[in-house]
Amino acid sequence: FADTFTNLLGVPASTCLCLALMSKLTHKAIVYVSGVCLGLILYECIGLTFDYKDILATLLSGIITTILLSKSK
Repeated sequence: FADTFTNLLGVPASTCLCLALMSKLTHKAIVYVSGVCLGLILYECIGLTFDYKDILATLLSGIITTILLSKSK
């Protein structure tokens, strides 16, 4: 858990920051969460330290964030 803590909190933090900075939301929440998850996964693959646990944590956090954003509307 301690190794993947940044990825678990990175998805909701990045998604909320993106949603707050946009003046008009044109897509559903799943599109924004998917974009953030894809960016974090690509960063993990390009970086020097590839860790599959971080990718799994990103996907899990993306699913949880999508569910929470869908329930809030």
